[in-house]
Order: sequence, then structure tokens, then C-alpha cells
Amino acid sequence: MIDLKPCPFCGSEAIVPAVPIGITDDDAPVECTNMDCNASDVTFDKGAWNTRPIEDALRKEIAQLQADNRSLVEQMNQMAMRMKHKSGTAQRSKS
Repeated sequence: MIDLKPCPFCGSEAIVPAVPIGITDDDAPVECTNMDCNASDVTFDKGAWNTRPIEDALRKEIAQLQADNRSLVEQMNQMAMRMKHKSGTAQRSKS
């Protein structure tokens, strides 16, 4: 089974219409299933079809930003808990 990314032009499903004998998996022909998409008229090899350097770089950057955001939220929550604890301690010592 060949894992294919969706069409980079329209997002539709991609298919491997036929794999000629002697063709490697990465060289298998790939087409878009959306007949209204210009990519449906062209056959790409699987390696080229699944190569998306800009998309892959953006997904990696988004994942890093999400991890950074979770870390910052956790740090802010810890700081808020310390401030709340200090505030409660200060009020008890005034009484």
C-alpha cells in the first residue's frame, strides 16, 4: 500500500492508477482524483508528489510553537500558584 498525501493543488485524494512492472514505489505514477483540478491531467511520480518541503517546514515550526506555548502556559500557571501561595501567607501573617 502506497501512502499518498492529498493533492497539493486542491486537497483531493490521490491515486496510483497503475504501477508498471519494474517501477519502484517512489517512481509509481500518481494522479489527483478531482477531474476539475489541473493536476488530474498530469501524472507525477510518488516521490515528487509526496515531497512538500515548505509544508513540512511549516508543520515542524507549528509543532515547535505549540510546544513552546504549552511550556509558557505551564510556567505562567506555576508562577500564578506561587503568587497565590505568597499572597495567602502574607495575609495570614497580618492577622
